[in-house]
Amino acid sequence: MTVQIKSRIPSPYNLPDEYGAKVISEGQSVYINDTIQNVAALLGNPNPSHLELRLVPANQPGEITPAPSPAHRSASYVPNPSSNWAATAPTTIGDALDRLASKVKLLNAGTPIP
Repeated sequence: MTVQIKSRIPSPYNLPDEYGAKVISEGQSVYINDTIQNVAALLGNPNPSHLELRLVPANQPGEITPAPSPAHRSASYVPNPSSNWAATAPTTIGDALDRLASKVKLLNAGTPIP
């Protein structure tokens, strides 16, 4: 299955690393070898007036096969000291970063981290 991503915005749009960090401008398209649900999720469910997503026949020229999720997210983590964590310490780097980000947001009165 192939998904066409077509930009409808005048400013350049940066695609995520999983799609080769390509930059597309208004009217330009890239083709992704994935499901439309996965593409929409990775792009943050974009506004259709900004990015058009549609299914097209497979094997488009320059079609991109997404890179797998970054391996470092699942890399093991060994806390030192484990007493830094109030509950059971996370076991992966991704889990540790997610927990730290949640705490920073909480300490920042619920404001997302810039």
